[in-house]
Amino acid sequence: MTEAGLNEVSPDGAGDAVDGEATDEQLTNWLAVASLALSAIGFLTLLRLADRKERTPFRALGLFFATTLESTSGTALGLVAAGRSRETGRAGKGFILAAAGTVLGVITTVLNFNWMRTRRRV
Repeated sequence: MTEAGLNEVSPDGAGDAVDGEATDEQLTNWLAVASLALSAIGFLTLLRLADRKERTPFRALGLFFATTLESTSGTALGLVAAGRSRETGRAGKGFILAAAGTVLGVITTVLNFNWMRTRRRV
């Protein structure tokens, strides 16, 4: 296939643009869902960290780092998805999920660092 064949426009002139916008919207939605999922996993890891049953200092440190990684990744993906949603001008389901993932990630990160700051040796 030649390069000219790849750049051909459909007979109505709008087919490729619509497909591109739909793909961008799907990607934004997937980023937003991944953001919310990572932030939720980070929050659940934080709950495991707060549970004092059979927790050694080494395990607590590992859970702290896991929570930090999960919640910061969820926040970053949420910010990227919200930015992409804003660029397309369609603030729909993707934007709402991205905002929820970002907020949950930020709250989890703050609670995580607060837990580390106030941790008492037992």
